Amino acid sequence: MVNTNNVGVIVLKGENYAPKISSSLFLNGGLGVSYDIKPDVYLVAQPYVKYSLNSMIKDAAFAQQHPLLIGLSLGFRKRF
Repeated sequence: MVNTNNVGVIVLKGENYAPKISSSLFLNGGLGVSYDIKPDVYLVAQPYVKYSLNSMIKDAAFAQQHPLLIGLSLGFRKRF
């Protein structure tokens, strides 16, 4: 059994006490660069940032979450 005195532990007394998840609106941004491997094949790198403009939790009494995602997309692109 988890000690309920621990910080961050939530004891739920019923279904109505759980936080409700809501839809999030994200702002995306990024830039891409490409390197020519052959005349029709490219290596592509695209770093990006993604931020949630609204909270993922409906009830303001619970913690508000605004995820920030930072990543790098890598791939190949072929021109036909």
